[in-house]
Amino acid sequence: MEKHLEQRVRERAYEMWESEGRCGDPEDHWARAEQELKNAGTLQGQDAAGAKTPDDTIIDELGDFA
Repeated sequence: MEKHLEQRVRERAYEMWESEGRCGDPEDHWARAEQELKNAGTLQGQDAAGAKTPDDTIIDELGDFA
């Protein structure tokens, strides 16, 4: 998984963890976040409507320096 995509999953998993009282299985949060983003199309470099996200456009133009 590319770094910027991994970061999106990480942020969503963290949101889930916080919303559930900062407890639960981290692997479950990760898997659910990854699935949620896949269903929304963001792991393919698209937003929920199917368009490229601004982050993906910038990375495509400048490259991933991380």
